[in-house]
Amino acid sequence: LAPSTDENRSLLLTAASFASLATVDRIGETTITHFLESNASLIKTALGGAEIIPQPLLEWLEGNPDPEEAAIQPDFLLVDDAGNVHLCEVKLPLLERQSLTTGGHKRRRFVNAVTDGIAQLANYQEYLSFESHRQLLADRYLVNVENPRSILIVGSAENYDPEEVRQARRWVTSFELVDYDTLRALYLVRSGYLSKG
Repeated sequence: LAPSTDENRSLLLTAASFASLATVDRIGETTITHFLESNASLIKTALGGAEIIPQPLLEWLEGNPDPEEAAIQPDFLLVDDAGNVHLCEVKLPLLERQSLTTGGHKRRRFVNAVTDGIAQLANYQEYLSFESHRQLLADRYLVNVENPRSILIVGSAENYDPEEVRQARRWVTSFELVDYDTLRALYLVRSGYLSKG
């Protein structure tokens, strides 16, 4: 069933506000992250979660050789209906870029901003590979850590070319890349806004 008219207005307002935010040229990642935290239903609904845990500070208990890095802090932990936790990192829509990738077919790779996000997600995955860290999350947030997804939110429909992204992913496949426009569309579809009552 489609949501009520009041719910529709609320859904559209959230989606429109997110769209407006994503078109501001000089916006910071912190502003976007705060918006998503304040409008948790957008990211939960779009990505298939039941709850989000914004910016958790997770201390390294083992396995980190860098004394300068005492903890990790993903932008969000997405908790699904089964209580499993997934990693979300938010980067900018990169409005000044025509593509999220660079190089021709045989050397296709992601631009630095995307590569940075992938590296962060890989670091978070390494953190979760240790039993002591999985237990820390279980104790602190009452969640399970079992095959966590790594989700990078970056780019827009204008600079996301599916074939170029496929080519750039050949060397790293263990993450999901979701652009801002797709995130907004998933939110509207999965919320039932586009249902034909």
